[in-house]
Amino acid sequence: MEMGSSSNARQTKEGPTTELPFIVDLGFKDSILEAEAGLLFEDEVNSENEDDEELIHARLLLKKLVTNSKIAGKSKYHNTTGNETLVQEEVGEEVDLEDDGNETEYFSSSDEGSYKSGCDNEEEDIVREKSRFPSFKPTDNVDFNLGMSFESKSEVKDAVNKYSVSKRYPFYWAKNCSTMLRAKCSNLNKTCTWMAYFGIENRSSSKKWVMKTYHPDHTCNPGWQIPSATAKWLVQNFFNTKPGVSEMKTSAMKEMVKRELNCDVSLEQMKKAKSIIRKQEKGNIEAEYNNLEDYKAEILRSNAGNTCILQIKQPSDVFERFYVCFDSCKRGFLEGCRRLIGIDGAFLKSEVKGEILTAVARDANNQMFPIAWAVVGSETKATWKWFLENLRDDLQIGRGAGWAFVSDQQKGLMPALYETLPEVEHRRCARHIYAIWRRSHPGIELQRQFWKCCKAASKREFEQNLEGLKSLSPTAHEDILKVDPKFWCRAFFDRSIKCETVDNNLCEAFNGAIVPARSQLGYSQLEYIRKLVMQRLTKNRDLADKWVGQLGPRIRRRINNIIKASNYWRVQFNGADGYEVSCGSDTYLVDLANRSCLCEQWDVSGIPCKHAICAIRYKGHPIEDYVSNWYKKDMYRHTYSFMMTPLAGPLFWPKTNIKVLPAALKEKELGRPKKNRIKELGEFPRSGKLPKRGTTITCQLCFKKGHNKKGCPSKEQILHGNSTFPSDDLEGGSSNPTHVSSNLEEEANGPTEPAAQANVGGNTLHAYFTENQSSEDTGADGVFQWRGNKAITATGLERLRARNAKEKNANAVRLRKRAAEEVEFHADATTARQRFHALYDSMEDNDGQ
Repeated sequence: MEMGSSSNARQTKEGPTTELPFIVDLGFKDSILEAEAGLLFEDEVNSENEDDEELIHARLLLKKLVTNSKIAGKSKYHNTTGNETLVQEEVGEEVDLEDDGNETEYFSSSDEGSYKSGCDNEEEDIVREKSRFPSFKPTDNVDFNLGMSFESKSEVKDAVNKYSVSKRYPFYWAKNCSTMLRAKCSNLNKTCTWMAYFGIENRSSSKKWVMKTYHPDHTCNPGWQIPSATAKWLVQNFFNTKPGVSEMKTSAMKEMVKRELNCDVSLEQMKKAKSIIRKQEKGNIEAEYNNLEDYKAEILRSNAGNTCILQIKQPSDVFERFYVCFDSCKRGFLEGCRRLIGIDGAFLKSEVKGEILTAVARDANNQMFPIAWAVVGSETKATWKWFLENLRDDLQIGRGAGWAFVSDQQKGLMPALYETLPEVEHRRCARHIYAIWRRSHPGIELQRQFWKCCKAASKREFEQNLEGLKSLSPTAHEDILKVDPKFWCRAFFDRSIKCETVDNNLCEAFNGAIVPARSQLGYSQLEYIRKLVMQRLTKNRDLADKWVGQLGPRIRRRINNIIKASNYWRVQFNGADGYEVSCGSDTYLVDLANRSCLCEQWDVSGIPCKHAICAIRYKGHPIEDYVSNWYKKDMYRHTYSFMMTPLAGPLFWPKTNIKVLPAALKEKELGRPKKNRIKELGEFPRSGKLPKRGTTITCQLCFKKGHNKKGCPSKEQILHGNSTFPSDDLEGGSSNPTHVSSNLEEEANGPTEPAAQANVGGNTLHAYFTENQSSEDTGADGVFQWRGNKAITATGLERLRARNAKEKNANAVRLRKRAAEEVEFHADATTARQRFHALYDSMEDNDGQ
């Protein structure tokens, strides 16, 4: 009754009730729920206020009731707001998944467009049911299910390829067209029962690809060689998550694939994959250079103390030079490093011509500390002068007094250095001087004497060692003095710098560390070096906390070695600070107060020599107190106390709208491009194997020493079979000719002459016959129709004869070698037999006596 009165009241308020043109059978067992649903339908039809919140809420409740109920039959109702007719059909609970005809459209919460409504009003859309079929996600492991949807045909192929590699089952496309794909297993001669069928879902507007038929069981076993694991696929799906693959060896890449994917791939595939990865890393050449002006602006924006100079050729806007010196490197060097800088140049290994110029110093632990670097087109006097001028201004070197530079005598460097820094001490790498000198004067004794002269810290010791070199080779003594000793001998170095180095190994070490950058281009190249230096500064900043005492580990190891060498020396004390340190007839004076020794090693390096350590130990003082402050922990901390300011990505760089064009590309040379530098004379490779240079080789044709098969003087005679084996060359041969067994003389040679021939098209056709082959004359035209597969042309016959002759000559060489072995064996047997008879005769004579 209350419900009826409520209905009447509503009719009175809103006007006459519109008669519903249908009767809804919701299938509710509860009459109250059915009545309430009827009222909701009535409100929906009669309402004219679309913004009524109560009405909207009621509609949502109605939809939920309708969705959760089983609707039997078909029901239609007229929607007065949308003027549309909605048809709800009965849906079966069970769907036959094996039937290809069940191609029903479904929606998943992850599908694009699953949230879209077919109606303009969201409240009027029917609530969608959750999909029973999953969508393929490229990031997941492949596990096919019937009804799985794919966005495109290429995604289907990628999924099947991924399945093939992960499960180790090869496959082939039995059907491949624009609307359907059928993949089958190719094992067991394509008789395996595995099959997957994909097609476009035509009942939906999305045109997605759906797996319609799937037989997941294999009747074969997984294999090791999967054709789907191509180089391109491995790069896109496997190596893309592996850092540093471009610098790995192809053999290591192959082992990685075999270990993680259980697939056997070839080295050629790995070479191709490595090439693809490197091309991806290099990117577009123009793109690498176009934003260099923006990159420069970002470096200057991040820290006002940074120095960055970009030179462009005008008016062509082609890249010419790029110099960078970060504030952290600049201040770290000035605060904690000795005034010695190594400069060097290294060739680029990319497609663009150029070189990298570097300036490297030594920190308190005698390790490299990069200061500045530049990318230039070539190594000339102009480029070196430009680089040194920028370095001079950044470090405030002035004219160079009190500073030292060490170099490898690069092209154009020496005149540029003298013009830019006329008062600087220029040291030349002794290793390069020796490499040039030893070409005319090889030998281990001369090598040892050269390094004695080079490392002599006093002029007296240098002159003494120089006389020893003269006694070994006067010409070597004369040639070594062609280079002024002030460039390569410690005895002439500045004592205030406290660095005794005679080589430029730290620059070589830095060039080795940036080898990957030398293979890159433009912005990527410079970014690699910057990140490498930034990581090194961060890593070394806290290493001083792990030091034992005030000295670094490298300096401490050096002092320990000096202590061992000082055990053979004896000390005489004068009562003050003077000490006489002697060993045999040698005596050196040590002054601890002035930190000086007569050998002058302490004066040059700042580290006590073996004579000074004897005096320090005699006095009982800590050795660390007598080491120069340049090697102490405080200096090391000052060096690495300035951190590099991070840079933003290209998206956030300042936009200068200046496009830089790449420099000239290298001309492509014949053969494989060379990336390793040419080894110097006497420089062994890093393989751990002694080179074969200087060894005596043996010819594989005549088996004589001193030449190889290619330069054998008897090559023509041996290959053409005209040579005879000389019996008089065999040592210990008997007077009777050696009998070679008949089985050694047998040769398995194929037929060298044709069984028949005929003129065919102007060429002579030759053929060989066996028992199962024959020829047939076709008529008067003289053309033969050959039965069999042994018909060849005259050119092929010549090649066959040459091949058989080569095999025959090789067999002859083997026969002669074995004959020589038999002759030697018979000679040894004859000698043994003669000795036995002589011994036997002597025994009979003794018995007779």
